[in-house]
Amino acid sequence: MKRRTLVFSLLGAPLAAQDASWGGPVLGYVLDGDRHVRPLIGPAGSAYLASPMDEETGLRQWNGSYGLDATGQLYFGAGTRQLQRVETEGGWQKLIGSARPDVALVQHGGRVAIAKAGVASGALDLGMEPEQVAVGMRGEAIAGADAERYALWRPDGAQLFQAPLAGVRAIQVLPGGAGLCGLAGGFFLADETGRRERFDLGPASALALTGDGSAAVILNEEGMRVQVFTFASNTWREEKTPLSGRQLTALRDGRSLLVSGEDGEPAWTMTLQDGETRWAQIPLVRGGRN
Repeated sequence: MKRRTLVFSLLGAPLAAQDASWGGPVLGYVLDGDRHVRPLIGPAGSAYLASPMDEETGLRQWNGSYGLDATGQLYFGAGTRQLQRVETEGGWQKLIGSARPDVALVQHGGRVAIAKAGVASGALDLGMEPEQVAVGMRGEAIAGADAERYALWRPDGAQLFQAPLAGVRAIQVLPGGAGLCGLAGGFFLADETGRRERFDLGPASALALTGDGSAAVILNEEGMRVQVFTFASNTWREEKTPLSGRQLTALRDGRSLLVSGEDGEPAWTMTLQDGETRWAQIPLVRGGRN
């Protein structure tokens, strides 16, 4: 049996109050209990939150290096500088992260735009119903699902593949172009070559890929567990989680994910390396700008 290590961080509020210049690389970004964006500094096993970098932007969602405010305006985080306003048409409803923290999708009904390194493309209409529930991307592929189908497109809007599928809650596009779809009762794997597999393992509420493309992680918030698929060995394994998570976000070291629950609650980093999973808590601070 593979060893699973829980690492409880002792870095708490005093270190979280320090400025990002204290040292270490920016691993990612976190919305704190007051909904300010704080850089996550250092390696995943001992990372801490630096001082807030936004100025009352009223962010309602954050994923990877991007955030959306109440009006649907997109913002981008780079290093420890102040957030950058991204020039887009605005009014976006949802922000979807990817395996690369500097790349994301914004969605409004069946329309999406790709943001890379703080620059957004023009909006693309996928031709799906407004009830579209999930979008994902990897490389040159964009995936989406509405009430009746799952489909894959190129960024120019040309459809590569589609299959009938209902009840999709989350999507990730895997290396090679296959789509992994989270469902109410498990998950579904499909690609344009005709491969189809369904796994009935409980509700899959969120999906994420590690930045190095080595593994996919499927979150089951009801059972406090994740399923991890390792591409090199083509194997699944299940891991217990220290929280009832709601969101998975790829971090910049390429092998770690941020697992977060309710807004303002402590988050955890999940690091996959050499067949092991290591967890470390990131305390979220409240009250004040320090």
